[in-house]
Amino acid sequence: MKSKLFKHTIIYISISFILSFILSILIYKYITVLSMINTLFIIALLELCASALMMTARGGFFDAITHSFRTTYSKLTKKGELIKDEIAEMRMPSEMFSQTATFSLLTCSVILFTLSLIVGYSIAY
Repeated sequence: MKSKLFKHTIIYISISFILSFILSILIYKYITVLSMINTLFIIALLELCASALMMTARGGFFDAITHSFRTTYSKLTKKGELIKDEIAEMRMPSEMFSQTATFSLLTCSVILFTLSLIVGYSIAY
């Protein structure tokens, strides 16, 4: 589990740096340390928001809402039992994301966020 988490975290960090490099070129038209820090900070924030949403969904927060929508939809349709069987086979939102992917994205975002803050602060002063 830990080696898989470490491997996924390294992959996410590598992808984030490559994406930061590409976005720096596209947005700023040149590459400086400041442009890399700015884009890396934004990417880290987006990853942090995505991992927080994944953790919320994985915790079962949306399961009750999804179940309510599915039962209401099955009662309102005219097909009856066929729809109920299909709805019973659908996965809940808490089953959509693996624990490894969620925590490795969270770890990557925290590392990149902290790194961009430290480097940005050291450049400013």
